[in-house]
Amino acid sequence: MKILWFDLETTGLDKDTNTILEIGIVVTDMEGNVLSAWDTKIKPTPNDIARASKRALEINGYTTKGWEDAPTPEEIAPIIREKFNGKYILGGHNVAHFDVPFLKAWLKKHNQDPNIGYRFLDTMSTAVEHLFPCGLKSASLVNIRKALNIETGKAHTALADTLACAEAYRQMARSSLIKRLWWSYVIPKRMKQ
Repeated sequence: MKILWFDLETTGLDKDTNTILEIGIVVTDMEGNVLSAWDTKIKPTPNDIARASKRALEINGYTTKGWEDAPTPEEIAPIIREKFNGKYILGGHNVAHFDVPFLKAWLKKHNQDPNIGYRFLDTMSTAVEHLFPCGLKSASLVNIRKALNIETGKAHTALADTLACAEAYRQMARSSLIKRLWWSYVIPKRMKQ
């Protein structure tokens, strides 16, 4: 089995009124080795921007100029759908509660099959299990990156967050008792910085 890690950057949290601005996809083997990585921005319509959360646009770094050459949803939706061909376990951060429902609604809206998979790995719940006992207090991806000393690029960009999820899961899933004892020592210090 392979894991398809993905992250969406969106114009807001409502899958029915907001849209996807960016998607990052990273495929790994079960040991966490990156096999492929892909990302794209998606050009929103003026109507999408009118309905957007200003805070979401700020967090995602959206600018009209930055997205002017991005493909439209109609151009990119079939390509994205093809990447979710059912051969993968899907992974991400809070993936079953946000990214999967949002992507399914978006694919359906753009006349694509929304059935992308049903098996999920979630770095948020994995962090609760592996890192909370070591001193982590919040399972946000920013905090997990800090706790595990993961530097994959700017937070809240789809590819950087996807790479961070894959690496965080790799570290947590392969952690030994000695590693967890080390985390119990370093995580509280890292979180104070």
